[in-house]
Amino acid sequence: MYHINPSKIEQVRAALLQETTNLIFLSGTSGVGRSYSISILSLELHYDLTTFNPFFNKNQFSEILTDLIRNHKKCIIVVDDIDLNWMNTSNITFQTVLKRFSEKTSCSKIVFIIPDHVNVVSSVTPLEHLEIKFNAVAQTFLKRYLGIKSGKNKYFEAVMNCGDLRSAKINYEFLSLLPNTKTVLSIGKDNTLAIFHALVTSGIDSGLFNLFLLENMISFISEVHVLSEIIDLLSKTDCLNGFQRAIRTLSSIYTIVWIFCFEFVRE
Repeated sequence: MYHINPSKIEQVRAALLQETTNLIFLSGTSGVGRSYSISILSLELHYDLTTFNPFFNKNQFSEILTDLIRNHKKCIIVVDDIDLNWMNTSNITFQTVLKRFSEKTSCSKIVFIIPDHVNVVSSVTPLEHLEIKFNAVAQTFLKRYLGIKSGKNKYFEAVMNCGDLRSAKINYEFLSLLPNTKTVLSIGKDNTLAIFHALVTSGIDSGLFNLFLLENMISFISEVHVLSEIIDLLSKTDCLNGFQRAIRTLSSIYTIVWIFCFEFVRE
């Protein structure tokens, strides 16, 4: 919790202790400590912590809320990376259950981890809520944390611009292993990694993990024709075998891609 602004920790703590509002939105970019703040404060304040993954459990959210309303359980439900289109006010079932929960006097809280978008909360729900915005991690802190000296390498300097401590650390490790970072990063794409962008109770879901691997292939491979062949292969696999089976092929494809990538770097 050392890289999070102490004032943000106090704001989140006050929001969790407030009895009049049960809906809390934490906005900001990836890796700024939103999920981590909740996990630490839940221990401090003796809340049971439940992580809801809307990517796989979208249809169960209303059931979970209904159960909370009925059982008066003191807990925090963390909803990370929710589909804002699904959560829109047009979703009557979701809004109805959310309204019942927000009107109930309860110690339980729902914490939504959302992107740093302008007016995103007002477009999602008209209900009373608290929103706390987390700022990006300062570049000076990232340099000090990773031990990078100013002017060491312009590609290492580029990693510091993401404002994401977790992403900066992973990218720093990748760049340290590559023999020629200029070849890999010459196309000027976004340098942030999303592999570990999730709060999970145990381990990493393999399906979601593989989806993130595909995202990061595009960030690190500089040869357009290699990416084109990968996308074509995935598209054909989707059509022949269905989406779920296609996801399982990503691990083997990822290995092949990195063989190609390092071969091109050596050249």
